[in-house]
Amino acid sequence: MAGKRKTLAGIWPFLFFTPWVFWLGYYTLFVPFDILFMFLSIGIINAIQLKPLVKSPTRSVWQCILGYLLAAVAGIVIGLGAYLLCYKNIQGIARDLATWLSISIPAALVVAYYFRYILKVQVIMPEDYKSDNLPEQKVPLSNVAVLILFIGSAVLSSCGKYGYLAETEYNIEFYITQ
Repeated sequence: MAGKRKTLAGIWPFLFFTPWVFWLGYYTLFVPFDILFMFLSIGIINAIQLKPLVKSPTRSVWQCILGYLLAAVAGIVIGLGAYLLCYKNIQGIARDLATWLSISIPAALVVAYYFRYILKVQVIMPEDYKSDNLPEQKVPLSNVAVLILFIGSAVLSSCGKYGYLAETEYNIEFYITQ
């Protein structure tokens, strides 16, 4: 985009507002509201910054907020579940690193696949640059499902007693162990 940038454009709103709402959620309502507030603030900031670039700004705002709400829920369920099952007895920064990776990776996958469709439909393209001419990269849903299954099984198998992933020539199976 050419021209003068708006005041709330760029990374500064993320660096200012996101930590504030994260700590607000942490110190007022505790976990998992810190994660929820953090992702919702990112969604609202993205919605505001994308408004001039989309065909339907009001619809885009709600889609953006919904996308980050779904990401927060995925991160909370998988990350905190992994924490309760596996990480709570680990000491030091390793526990925090494992927990935040377990929250961030599923949330990032939700955001990536959700916004891939939304932005393709919503973003305004210049007149001489049609989005129909772009080669589309298709990722089969089975590969996405395998990736999510692999991440989940890696988390659970890192605990040592909950399960493991076995890949055969024809399918992928997840075994629960005790």
